[in-house]
Amino acid sequence: MAKNDWKSLLVADPVAYLAEAKKPKADPVADRRAKAVQAIDGALAQLEANAEPSRMSLYKFEGDMARVTVKVGRNLVLLPRFHPEKKFGLVPKERLKDFYESIKSGIEAGELDAELASAAGDEAPVKRRAQRKKSV
Repeated sequence: MAKNDWKSLLVADPVAYLAEAKKPKADPVADRRAKAVQAIDGALAQLEANAEPSRMSLYKFEGDMARVTVKVGRNLVLLPRFHPEKKFGLVPKERLKDFYESIKSGIEAGELDAELASAAGDEAPVKRRAQRKKSV
């Protein structure tokens, strides 16, 4: 091929090529599962280190019980037997690690996909912000 044969290197119809070459979308189910498992792994690491729960922890201690939550990103997941408005559950303090390990295995197995989707807002319509009126 000659050095000045650059025209043969160009795609004949770039518009049609770009229309077909769109990026494949990421799997939202796998993304939600990964986010939830990452949060649970952080909570388990905190429990292993015997660290006091911080303000952002998935659990808080209340006497001999632990108030537990599960999150997808910043959204709280409503699980069966959780408080319906506050989205937390109560677990005995000594069984906290067992709770998060079993929830993690349930998420990885796909048993909680509906709850994760609901927390992520996939069932709700997309909310759009109103445009500001321009001041004159």
